[in-house]
Amino acid sequence: MIRVENKKILRSLALREYRTNPGRNLLTILAVFLTTLLLTVICSLGISYYEANDQRNIRTEGMDYDVTLPEPDQEQIDRARQLPQVVYAGANVKCDIIREAGQRSTEVRLFWADEVNWEKQCLPAYEFFEGSYPQAEDEIVLSTASLNELGIEEPRTGMEISVYTDALGQRTFRLCGWYRDYSSHSDGYISAAYRDLTGSKLTDDYDGKLYITLKWPIYTDQFLDDLMDGIGMREGQMLYAQYGMFKEFLRLAAGVLLLLALVLVSGYLFIYNVLYISVTRRVRYYGQMKTLGMTSVQLRRYVWRQVWINAAAGIPLGLLCGSVIAVNIVPGLLEAVAPMAGSGSSVEFLPAILAAAAVFSLFTVISGTRKPAAIAGELSPIDAVRYTGAAGRRTKSRKTVNGAKLSRMAFWNMFRDKKQACVILASFLVSMSAFLCVSVLVEGNGAKKTLDAEYSYDIRLSNGKIFEEPDDKLSREVIEKIRSLDQVAEVRVVKSLPIAIPNTDGILNSYYKTLYEDSRLALVDYESDMELYAEDPLNIQFTGRLLGLDEAAFDWLNETMGGTLDKEAFLAGELALIETAADIPCDFVGEALTFQVLESAGEGELFTYRAVPGEVHTVTPAAQSTADLHPYSVGLGPGILVSQAYLDELSVPALTESVDVIYKNSYDQATEDAVLDAVSGISGLSYQSKLDRYGELKQSENQMKTLGYALCLIMGGLALLNFANMMAVGIQNRRREFAVLESIGMTGAQIRRMLLMEGGGYVVLAGLGAAAFGIPLSRWLFDGMITTSVEFAVPLFPNLVMGGALLVCCMGIPIVMYRLIRDRSIVEQLRKD
Repeated sequence: MIRVENKKILRSLALREYRTNPGRNLLTILAVFLTTLLLTVICSLGISYYEANDQRNIRTEGMDYDVTLPEPDQEQIDRARQLPQVVYAGANVKCDIIREAGQRSTEVRLFWADEVNWEKQCLPAYEFFEGSYPQAEDEIVLSTASLNELGIEEPRTGMEISVYTDALGQRTFRLCGWYRDYSSHSDGYISAAYRDLTGSKLTDDYDGKLYITLKWPIYTDQFLDDLMDGIGMREGQMLYAQYGMFKEFLRLAAGVLLLLALVLVSGYLFIYNVLYISVTRRVRYYGQMKTLGMTSVQLRRYVWRQVWINAAAGIPLGLLCGSVIAVNIVPGLLEAVAPMAGSGSSVEFLPAILAAAAVFSLFTVISGTRKPAAIAGELSPIDAVRYTGAAGRRTKSRKTVNGAKLSRMAFWNMFRDKKQACVILASFLVSMSAFLCVSVLVEGNGAKKTLDAEYSYDIRLSNGKIFEEPDDKLSREVIEKIRSLDQVAEVRVVKSLPIAIPNTDGILNSYYKTLYEDSRLALVDYESDMELYAEDPLNIQFTGRLLGLDEAAFDWLNETMGGTLDKEAFLAGELALIETAADIPCDFVGEALTFQVLESAGEGELFTYRAVPGEVHTVTPAAQSTADLHPYSVGLGPGILVSQAYLDELSVPALTESVDVIYKNSYDQATEDAVLDAVSGISGLSYQSKLDRYGELKQSENQMKTLGYALCLIMGGLALLNFANMMAVGIQNRRREFAVLESIGMTGAQIRRMLLMEGGGYVVLAGLGAAAFGIPLSRWLFDGMITTSVEFAVPLFPNLVMGGALLVCCMGIPIVMYRLIRDRSIVEQLRKD
C-alpha cells in the first residue's frame, strides 16, 4: 500500500465522515454524556447518603462528639484541650430536673453547657435552633420534645413557663430558645447563674461530663489508652468510647468501596459497550478506506479523532448538567419528601467529584475504543468487508425430532455472542445487587424498624421518685384504668425493691471482675473494692434490685428467651432469674444467692439504705436475663427477677417502678393521648414513647430513602440503556436471520415470543446471580453499618418491584426493536444488508 502522509487530508476525511453520521455520533455523545452526568450525580448522592446517615446518628445522640469522660475536673479539661489529637473538649453538667408543669407530670433534664460544648458539639447536632443560649438566671432553652412534654405547642421567645424542679422547687422560666434533635430524651439548658444556685459541679457523680471531639473519629484501642494517659484519669473514672471501632471501620470501608465499585462497573459497561459497538459496526467502511491506501496507523488515528470529538462534547456537558442536578434539583426533592428534615439541606458536592467523573469517563472512552480501533487497523480489507462483529463462536449442530423449542432457541441466542451476554448480565447483576444492598440498609434504618427494635412497648410510664418517696405513683387503680382503655392491648407491670447481695464465698467475684476489667475503667482496684464490699455489703456501689414481674411481663420475657421458662413455677414464686448486662457472664446461675431487702435510711436521704430486719432470703436463679425490663439502676449489683406473688410475701411494700403499655395499633396518637390522660395530675411520673420519636426519625428516613433509591434507579437506568443499545444492534444484525426463519415457517408471533424469552432470560439469570451475590454482601454491609438491634431482613417489596420493572422493560424492548425493523415482505427483508 502507498502511505499517504497528509494529516490535513486525514483530518478533513474524519470530520467529513463524522458530519455525515449525526445519528451514530449523537448516540456515542449521549453515552459519554449520560455516564459522566450519572457518575457525577451518583457520587454526590452517595456522599450525601453517608452524610445523611452520619447526621442522623449525631441527631439521635443529641450531640456531636466521639468519647466521653464523666466527672472531669478543671485540670483534666485543660489537659484534654491541649492534646494534639483533640479538636474540641466541651463540658456540661446536669443541674436539675423539671418534675411538674401545671397539672402535667414531666421529667425534663436541665443542663448547663460551657461555650465549647454548646457552640461546637450541641448546635451541629440539632435540626434547627431558634433563639440564644440562656444568660440570665431565669432563662431556659428547651428541645421540641421537652416543649411537648410541658404542653407547649407554639413556643415564643420570652414566654413564661411555670414548673416545679427537684433542686429549687417552684420556678418560673422565660423561654429564650428551642431546638429539635432526634434523641429520646426531654432536655433543656440553663444559665451558669442557675447552675450556681443548684450547686451543681462537673465532678458530681453521674452528672458532669466532658465530651471530646477527636481530629480523627476512627480510633484504635491503643489510641484510647494514650488519650487516657494524656488526660490524667483519676481512680475509678471511666472513659466511654467505642472499643474495637477500627476493625469495624475497616469492615465498613471495604463494603463502601465494594458498593462504589458496583457503581463504577455499571457506568463502565454502558459507555464501553456503546463505543465498542459504534466502532465495530464501521469496520467494513474502514476496510474500504484501507483499499484506498489508508495505513493501519492512519486508520487508528482516523478512529481516535472521531472518538475524541465525541468525548470532548459529552464529558463537559455531562459534568455541567450533573452539577446542576446535584446542586439545584435534588435538594428540592429532599425537602419535598421531608420538609422539616430537608430544610436547609443540600446534596454534598465536591470539586473532586467533577475531576473523578471526568477521569473515569475519559478512561472508559479510551478502554472502549482501544480494542475496536486495533481490530479496524489490523484487519485486511477483505476481512474487514466480511467482519460482522456479532457472529459469536460457532456452535455444534443439534438434532431434534420435533424441531427446536422456542425456549431452547432463545437460550442459544442469548449466549451466541458470549461477550454481549456477559456485558448484559454484568450490567443487570451490578444494578440489582446494588439495589438489594441499598434497600437492606435503607429499610434497616427505617423509623419503625429502629424503634420497634429499641422499644418492646409503645409507651413506658416510670416512677421517677421511686428512690425518694414511699408513694406508689402507679397504683393498682391507675394501672387498671389504663388496662380498661379500648385500644390498649397489653400492660406489663414491674415492681421493685433495693437489695444487697453479700458476696458469700466469693460467689460474685467473676461477675465483678468482668466489670472491673473493662478497659474503660481507669485506676480501679478490684481487690480493695472487694474488701470494701466484704466489710459493707450495703454499700450503695454494690446494691442491686429485686424486680417483681406480673404475668404479662413474664410472658414477654419468656418469649425473648425462647419460651424455655416454667410459667407456673415462676408465678408461684418458685422460680427466679438473674438480670445482668448482655456482655457480663453469669456463672452463678444455679447457685444459691442470699440477699437482704433494703429501705431508705431516712427521709430525704437519697441513695442511702439500711437492711430491713428479718428480710433475708435465698433464691437459686434458673437462668440469666439481659432484657430491658425497667428504667432505673443505682449500684453495680445484679438484679433478681421474681414474680409479684413473691414480692407480696415480703414485709416491705414494693413500689411500681415502670408500666409498659402496648397498643392494639402501634403509633396511634389517640391511644397515646388516652394513656397520658389516665395518668395526668400524678407528679413524679415520666414516660418514654415510640410515637414521640417516630415523627422525628421518619423525616430523616424519607431523606435516606430518596437518596438511596435514587442512586439505585440511576444504576438500573444505565443497565436498561445498555441492554436497549445492545438489543437494538443485535436485532438489526439478525434482520436477515428473522426473514429466513419466517420463510421456513416461523410466524411473527413465535419470533416475538422468542425475543420475550431472550429479554426475560437475562433478567431472571441476573436476578438469581444478584440473590446469590447481593444477599451475603448486604448482610456484611448491614452488620457493619446498622448500629441498632434491628434484625437483618431483605425487603421483598422494593426488590420485587425493581425486578418486575426490569423484567417488563427487558421483555418489551426487543419487541419494540423488532417491530421497528420488520418489513411487510420477507423478500424485502432478505434483500436488505
